[in-house]
Amino acid sequence: MLDDYFSLRFERQLGDVTNTSMEFETNSGIKIDSLNIVSIPSLIDGYIPQLEGLPRLISDLVNTINWDDELLCFSGICRALAEFFVIKEEYCSGESLSEGSNKTIGRSSRSV
Repeated sequence: MLDDYFSLRFERQLGDVTNTSMEFETNSGIKIDSLNIVSIPSLIDGYIPQLEGLPRLISDLVNTINWDDELLCFSGICRALAEFFVIKEEYCSGESLSEGSNKTIGRSSRSV
């Protein structure tokens, strides 16, 4: 569903889980070594969100979404994605939008 409606895709890596620090088990009993984010939605053409917010996005998707109620589920996912795409000052470094980004915050002034 996340991929179909929101272009948010995760990929499982199966393998020997004997000495892994992260071990997941699905409902079908398949053990997963790791779960990787493969894609995130593109809400604004050319805009790359601050990737420092990915852990918070994943936490919100896991902990705050009501997966049992369709309306609340869609609403919760939309809110989590909206929060992820908002520019956050704590991730900015001077005029740079992100620690790993060379894009700067544009300042515009308009006379009325």
